[in-house]
Amino acid sequence: MVLAGLDIGTNTFRLLVAKINSSGRLQELHSEQRIIRLGEGLGRNGHLQPQAVGRAINALKAFGAVLKRFKVDVVVAVATSAVREAANGLEFVKAIQQETGIEVEVISAEEEARRTLLGVLAGFHEAPQSFLVMDIGGGSTEFMWGDRQELHGVMSTDLGVVRLTEQYLAVPPVATAGMRALTRFIQGRLEEVKRTLSMTPPGGFRPAQLVGTAGTITTLAAIDQGLRVYDPQRIHLHRLGLKTVERIYGELAAKTPAERLSIPGIEKGREDLILPGSLILLLTMRTLGLHEVIVSEYGLREGILVDYYKKRSGEVKWPSITKDE
Repeated sequence: MVLAGLDIGTNTFRLLVAKINSSGRLQELHSEQRIIRLGEGLGRNGHLQPQAVGRAINALKAFGAVLKRFKVDVVVAVATSAVREAANGLEFVKAIQQETGIEVEVISAEEEARRTLLGVLAGFHEAPQSFLVMDIGGGSTEFMWGDRQELHGVMSTDLGVVRLTEQYLAVPPVATAGMRALTRFIQGRLEEVKRTLSMTPPGGFRPAQLVGTAGTITTLAAIDQGLRVYDPQRIHLHRLGLKTVERIYGELAAKTPAERLSIPGIEKGREDLILPGSLILLLTMRTLGLHEVIVSEYGLREGILVDYYKKRSGEVKWPSITKDE
């Protein structure tokens, strides 16, 4: 059976096509992503904008051609923050169905976090002893924490890089006042995360390992390695120390968005978003006293397929996903 997982995010659309082999493993056949910025302008009037919807439909039509080429049996597509918040989100979902034939499930923040965690853990041969997974998205940032035995909690915040860029950094060059306000806002949300972790029984939760997924953190891993061509195998499980994150953030903050495009590892469309995204990671590490983050190339799109497989097969444990075979 050939499956496809489609993550319709606030900034990026991600597609993964995989098949279930004879041993019950998910083997990747194809993966790609496109920066769409679906949530552009959403914060101003609460609606998905016509231009963004047009970009999205065109991208999904292109994905549809990929689905036909691989003769996909089942497509599991989910939409996240932008669609669930937009007043015209359901209209957009109907338009996708009419234009492409793809049925889309709009998932809650908690369900997004749960499936993301399934995908992230599928990327480890052995899960960390205790972990905090953070998924920095375009419209929200999710935190998931637990250990090898159980998931202890999830928390969704409104720390989305598209949202924050439009609210605080919309007019370049970025003013000092805007950066100060942005920093205060992020710090306030992270203090809430810290308090929630401290109330996790028994006696509060202290993760042994921070794991980061999604575009901001994978981009930082690419920058750290000077990658002019994105290489998932070099990104996955790459480690970023606090001092490295501080150094990269300083370099990004000293440049305009246009100047950042000259930095190896930054793709077109992420040059403005990478600044608030890297600040979220940096302040998370400082606030929680964590000195290193493991970068995961696996995330929601992998978790979509893991979740489908688990429900279909009745498996208790998640399967691994074999990539690039």
